[in-house]
Amino acid sequence: MPAWSNSIVKLTSMCIIILILLIPVALIRKQVEDRNRYQNEASRDIEAGWGGPQWIAMPTLSVYNDAGETHIIPEEVQINCDLDVQIRSRGIFDSPVFDAALVITGHFSEVPLSDSVHLNLFMPNTARIKGDITLNGAPSFSAENDEATCLIAKLSPLERTEVPFEIRFSLLGSQELMFKPTARSNRIKVKSNWQEPSFVGTRLPLTHTLGPSGFEANWHVVNYGGARADISHPYGHESLGVRLVKSASIYQISERSVKYAVLFIGLTFFGFFMFEVLNRLRIHPIQYTLVGLGLCLFYLLLLSLGEHLPFGWAYLISVAAELALNLGYATAVLGSFRRASIIAIILSVIYAYLWVVIVAVEYALLMGTAGLFAALALTMFLTRRVDWYSWEKQPPPIPGAS
Repeated sequence: MPAWSNSIVKLTSMCIIILILLIPVALIRKQVEDRNRYQNEASRDIEAGWGGPQWIAMPTLSVYNDAGETHIIPEEVQINCDLDVQIRSRGIFDSPVFDAALVITGHFSEVPLSDSVHLNLFMPNTARIKGDITLNGAPSFSAENDEATCLIAKLSPLERTEVPFEIRFSLLGSQELMFKPTARSNRIKVKSNWQEPSFVGTRLPLTHTLGPSGFEANWHVVNYGGARADISHPYGHESLGVRLVKSASIYQISERSVKYAVLFIGLTFFGFFMFEVLNRLRIHPIQYTLVGLGLCLFYLLLLSLGEHLPFGWAYLISVAAELALNLGYATAVLGSFRRASIIAIILSVIYAYLWVVIVAVEYALLMGTAGLFAALALTMFLTRRVDWYSWEKQPPPIPGAS
């Protein structure tokens, strides 16, 4: 067999080994998906006991007189919300929930005088209202339909056409808190201890600040006639607010890292192959397979540690364990600690590269392309004087490979 064909056989065997290793990689990915599903189930259980996503519409006024029933949208509404976010746990899984202390003030203009006036406040349901709620100091009762629950308070007979209001209550929920700006002028201020908000809806806040102590966001929405025309749907179609976003969970990061498993294993094998070429050594396919299985276990180790430790520490411990395993194995099969140290350095560079790729999500494509380009350029530089036709004519075998 020509000498150059040995390298073709070796590369082919490496590709076959990588294909075989896709089986444990697929099993690990399935494990990541299962653990992520358990996390989601735990979050739903917590939400069921605390409260789910919440929304609040601006108050409306229902006036009953001889002319019939008239619904009026506020001229101006100011909402101040103190959003206290807590972490609730179910086993090893946790989920953020909130306790929103709300003060809603404003006034109605051009209200017909009447002895029968109701102040209304729409929300999904009233089951998660914490403590008492007062609408202009009056007790309230609720009425439900298929889409929302309406809190209704009967006000004193009107003596003037401008009606101020003040509503105070606390609302329990999770995931997100939305507001429906159906008044003519809507000013909404949300202040919270949560450090990772996601502002969602049809309008982004005009101003917001983020800091170690939390965030503060301010919206100002003005409707020119549209809100008054939507009396038939008083809780509106437009919404804005904040969603509680957690940092990428260990399951998201693990899933992202497993997606790079083939690239990671391929780069490692290619580094070993170049080590063979430059040192005129031989590494047996079985040894490649054992190293590849160790690389697969890295992802399982990262997942299991990440459920109990911060991701940075989980990654560091997993890398240290893998490096120690491969350094010890390489020292035994290569018969040289110096050569094994070179292998450990190659693995360290690859693990550092993987860290950058999975953490810097926005730059993953750029970093991935740059890494592959750098690997190819380094390979071309190191092998520029390799005579591939004469390579492996008489290469010394690796101890323990036979």
